[in-house]
Amino acid sequence: MTSQDYFSFKSMISLSLIKTIYIIGAILVTLWGVYLLFGGSNYGGTLLSILAGIITIAFGNIMWRVTCEIWIVFFSIHERLGSIETEIKGGKSPVRPAAE
Repeated sequence: MTSQDYFSFKSMISLSLIKTIYIIGAILVTLWGVYLLFGGSNYGGTLLSILAGIITIAFGNIMWRVTCEIWIVFFSIHERLGSIETEIKGGKSPVRPAAE
C-alpha cells in the first residue's frame, strides 16, 4: 500500500485496524475475567466471583469475537458493493439479465 493509496482511500485499513482492536479487547476481557477470578470484586474469592470470572473469560471473549466479526462483515459488504459498482460502470455487469 502506497501513501497515495492511503490518502486517496483506494485501499482500506479497516481490516487490520479491527484485528488490532480485537486483540487489545480480547486481552482486556481476559484480564478482567482473571481479576474477577482472584477476588477483585466485592465478593472476593467466593464461588460467585469465580463463576463470574470464568463466564467473563469464556463468553466475554466469544461475544467480543462476534462483535468484531460483525464489523468485518459490514466493511466486506462495503468493499463488495464498491467492486460491483466499478464493474457496472465499466460495462461489465455482474448481474445476469432476467430470462425472458
